[in-house]
Amino acid sequence: MHVHVNAAESVDGKLSTREREQVAISGPADFDRMDELRAGVDGVLVGVGTVLADDPGLTVKDADRRARRER
Repeated sequence: MHVHVNAAESVDGKLSTREREQVAISGPADFDRMDELRAGVDGVLVGVGTVLADDPGLTVKDADRRARRER
């Protein structure tokens, strides 16, 4: 079993605003890297705060990566 941990924060150490609103910390290259990582794993774990605040879609976005998972 392998565990990958991915975390991001701004340069000043913040994860969100004081109002707990999501902030764009990453860019397109990081989102693509995360999609590749997500395509290669069997599960994704997030905290309940993330689920309640962001309602994340934890699916693989790239169609070719999804097709490879289905094989």
